[in-house]
Amino acid sequence: MVALIISIIFWLVGILIIFGGEYFVFKIKHAQHDLRKSKESLEFNDNSASIVRGIEAKALDYIPWYLIRIAASIVGLIVIAFGFVALGFVFR
Repeated sequence: MVALIISIIFWLVGILIIFGGEYFVFKIKHAQHDLRKSKESLEFNDNSASIVRGIEAKALDYIPWYLIRIAASIVGLIVIAFGFVALGFVFR
């Protein structure tokens, strides 16, 4: 019975990791949008801050988002596989 509970925990953690990668990408893209809006609002008031915000927003453009999604999916699937290994101990 304990092995069944542990396997369910592994499955839930794996699913959270997979969806966590998507959530991470969503939050970073939202921050990028906020940086661009902040850059536009500071453009005439503080030129150096506007330049810094523009550089930060452009740096976020160069992040390969598909690699973050793939890495989170692979790690999540490995954790789910550990859940199936733990499920094997139920029938021992």
